[in-house]
Amino acid sequence: MLNLLKKDFLIAKKVWVIVMLVSVIFPGFICLAGGGKEIPSGLVLSVETIVIAVTLFSGIDEEEEKYPKATALITAVGYSRRLLVVKRYLLMYLVYGYCLCVYFVESLALAQLEPINAMGIVVSIFVFTLIASIYLGLTSRLGVRAGRYLVMLVVVMISLGPTIIATLKIKIQLDFIANMSRNSLIASMVVVSILAFTISIMSSLKAYQTKEL
Repeated sequence: MLNLLKKDFLIAKKVWVIVMLVSVIFPGFICLAGGGKEIPSGLVLSVETIVIAVTLFSGIDEEEEKYPKATALITAVGYSRRLLVVKRYLLMYLVYGYCLCVYFVESLALAQLEPINAMGIVVSIFVFTLIASIYLGLTSRLGVRAGRYLVMLVVVMISLGPTIIATLKIKIQLDFIANMSRNSLIASMVVVSILAFTISIMSSLKAYQTKEL
């Protein structure tokens, strides 16, 4: 597993350097954009981890696309298709863990960043798992091009979503969420995250078993 992760790093060194730098800059940029107001940890972590993970996976997939027979060679030397899939999902959460550590350190220095708390972690994992699982599931079944479309959609949603909702005066009814207890809300997000992850990894495993390498 460690060798597979090392392979991902070696084939996309520049992408790794970029995302690591962006993850450090991102919280500070959000603070400036927030105009001095305290920014919820769940919001910052959700956006940061999605941007970092999707950018990283997109970069790795594009590099692997340049060498179409590389995956076949990897399986030929003893690494199973199942292990290749599990590695991608493990890397997904390693990215989240890295971003979480960076945020924790910067929240100690930046007063505008809300300190890490249980709700912030659960919300960010919930949003992160949904988007990252969709990305990994799509690329496993439909290829890198489908991942590019998702990247474009995520960028548009993050940059233009709030403006579009405000302009069109779209009313999103979330009263049922407000009426839920904190524990019920956390439990619901955990359950949905687990379901999304499970469906995604099972779909990816099934796709890889029949995929021509």
